[in-house]
Amino acid sequence: MDSIYRFDKGDMLNCKRCGRFYSIECGHGDIKVIEKEEIHNLYYNEELSLAEIAEKKNVTIDNIRRSMIKYEMPRRSRNNALEIKSKCKKLCISKQILEELYLKKKIGAPEIAKKYNITPPSVYDWLKKFGIKTRDGSECRIGHKTSEKAKEKMRIRKLGKNNPNYKKPRSAVTRKRISEAQKGKVISEDSKRKMSEARKGRFGGKNHPQWRGGISPIPYPPEFNIELKKKIRDRDNYTCQECNFTEEQLGYILRIHHIDYNKKNNNEINLLSLCRSCHAKTNFNRQDWINYFENKALS
Repeated sequence: MDSIYRFDKGDMLNCKRCGRFYSIECGHGDIKVIEKEEIHNLYYNEELSLAEIAEKKNVTIDNIRRSMIKYEMPRRSRNNALEIKSKCKKLCISKQILEELYLKKKIGAPEIAKKYNITPPSVYDWLKKFGIKTRDGSECRIGHKTSEKAKEKMRIRKLGKNNPNYKKPRSAVTRKRISEAQKGKVISEDSKRKMSEARKGRFGGKNHPQWRGGISPIPYPPEFNIELKKKIRDRDNYTCQECNFTEEQLGYILRIHHIDYNKKNNNEINLLSLCRSCHAKTNFNRQDWINYFENKALS
């Protein structure tokens, strides 16, 4: 017998009554006698599956399987069974139909396989044969909507200590890799517009993390003018009091920061020069910065 067939005696089942291997001569159980030549012709020559033979002979699949065990007829391997199944359906789909389903309608290989009663690997074989480029993982999920229940399961699965990155800061190598990947990346106007629309209302007014009760519109008093700012920068030698970069190195005029965040307190002791970056940092953890600068002034 060809090597594509296998016969595993371990598949034999013992009769529950007599303990012998199931056989027609056993006489126990409801087994319909089918001739060896008939099964041989249907299984090997016509290449029908066990299910198709069972349906044709009006018996159960188990009946066919036991008969094959009795006659010591080896069964096909899984790969060969899939190959036969694919061969039977080989002419059921053309390149034009495959392009229409896979490329235009964006139907996946599993859905196409189900429609034509074949296996997904067969569909991929045809795609390769016809020179149709397969989609990558991200494209396959176009139009796919994840249910809220599935989203919640995914969220819980990576929550807290279950997250592989829990309390693990990014390494210098990872940060550098991310930085390199972002260099030269240009965001299209369409993407900018979409991001802007997505953020509308999320960070406005009271929803903004830096909301301070609407004090931004409060104007600076007249004494906080250009002359005072220049005087403070000159006092600080035109140098950022946090990172020590000069205006000449930075290429722009330093900002004047209120240590206690009170716009009306323009005492020179309450003012100092900061670069854009350091000034932006002072918008977070304000009380910590107040203590920091006050201690720095005393030292």
